[in-house]
Amino acid sequence: MPMNRSRISKALICALTLATFAATSWAREPAGKVKNVLLIMSDDLKASVLPVYGNTVCRTPNIDRLAKSGMVFERAYCQGLACSPSRPSMLRSIYPKSKATAPTIGEHLQQYGMHTARVGKIFHMPVPHAQLDGSNGRDVAECWTERYNTKSAETFTPGLYRLLNSNIVTRKIEGRDAKGPNRMWATVESDKEDGSDQADYMVATKAV
Repeated sequence: MPMNRSRISKALICALTLATFAATSWAREPAGKVKNVLLIMSDDLKASVLPVYGNTVCRTPNIDRLAKSGMVFERAYCQGLACSPSRPSMLRSIYPKSKATAPTIGEHLQQYGMHTARVGKIFHMPVPHAQLDGSNGRDVAECWTERYNTKSAETFTPGLYRLLNSNIVTRKIEGRDAKGPNRMWATVESDKEDGSDQADYMVATKAV
């Protein structure tokens, strides 16, 4: 897919976390050796939409390359029905319904003198409001040494829009599908050739 094309929804923002740190005893590496941890989070994405899990329609060449060079989890399950409970559950390693407290991944790494940076959406933040004004949303500030918020008008980007799932929307309106998907998926072609006005582009560029 060309860089100037981005599939979005009103509630879909792909987010990227980059945590860089000097190695310590936690990493079990010799002193002074630098290690990097990269955590990529994608919102509202089921495993079944990825070719690595058997999908024959979608094309995700970059994710496919990551899968071939790493490990694919076959029994990894979502901890909540929506992104709000799922994100903190994964970042704190406790179930959403639990009242226990635990440090986040970012706080844990900081305990060993590591520099942690959040690029884009990791904890839940209002979309598109936080995206439009570049605010922190419901972020947990103590997790990060550095935070980067994309300030972009992705949902209002001038360009060509094509709705992909009008049949789903129609069924819901007619009352025949009360529990079905409710995302307004569309293909957006940006006016800029490199797609630099899109949030995904900004996040990836900053992280790199």
